[in-house]
Amino acid sequence: MNLGAVPWHDERLVMARARDIWIDETARRAGFASAAGFAQTFALKNYRLDQLYRAAAKELAGSVDDVTVLSKELRESLVRAGVRFDVVTPDLV
Repeated sequence: MNLGAVPWHDERLVMARARDIWIDETARRAGFASAAGFAQTFALKNYRLDQLYRAAAKELAGSVDDVTVLSKELRESLVRAGVRFDVVTPDLV
């Protein structure tokens, strides 16, 4: 197995997979059977799913309410449905 440099296209595939896993887990925690059902319920296009993932995983938004690129109505609907971001709080020893 070659453990050398990973071509850029492989990195994009890994990132897409991480996004899909995150969306699926977030949807299931909110009570949806699948990411597809979640996206369909809120009429979320791919770019909206990207925005949610980026806000939670890269920008470390504390909640859906913090994702101001989404309309206020959509944010409120997502919160009412139980969509939340996991927040990791470090323990200081």
